Amino acid sequence: MAEAPLSGTDFSILVESLRDSGRVEYASRNSGRYPVHVRGWNCSTFNDLFDEFAAAFQFPWYFGFSKDALVDCLQDFFDDDLQYQEAASGLDLIIWHADKVLRGGVGLQGRVDLRDFIEMLCSIISEIGSPEGIRSGFEPVSRSVTVYLQFDDDEAASDLARWTSVGLRYAKSDR
Repeated sequence: MAEAPLSGTDFSILVESLRDSGRVEYASRNSGRYPVHVRGWNCSTFNDLFDEFAAAFQFPWYFGFSKDALVDCLQDFFDDDLQYQEAASGLDLIIWHADKVLRGGVGLQGRVDLRDFIEMLCSIISEIGSPEGIRSGFEPVSRSVTVYLQFDDDEAASDLARWTSVGLRYAKSDR
């Protein structure tokens, strides 16, 4: 598998229609994983991204809408969510229309925002996949997280270039 900017992470790319990407969720559920969808078209700025992640993961009312709060609430999700705990194999985060994610920042700011987002995801994934894993009760639980970035065929090359230009390394999805 390819490496993202931090070791031990896994990003896969889906270049297909949104409708066709449904097979990833089907395969995820059938393999004992927990799929979560984030709608990229609702994530043009970091504030939008925070709203979308809060909805997708059902964060508590006190979610602070910042990068630190996102990391904290995701860690709590992996620690406490009973549905996730039943998914013995891990989590598949599927970002629909990844080409729309953090498009609100212009120029350098847009690149910095996207890079920050990738690094934030890599950090969370690395921690969850570490030998200590996330604590479930008193026993450490290590689970994998795969991030699927879905792009439509039409503009996939230029949209993917925006992600790779800030350091994303990935594997083409085989699901």
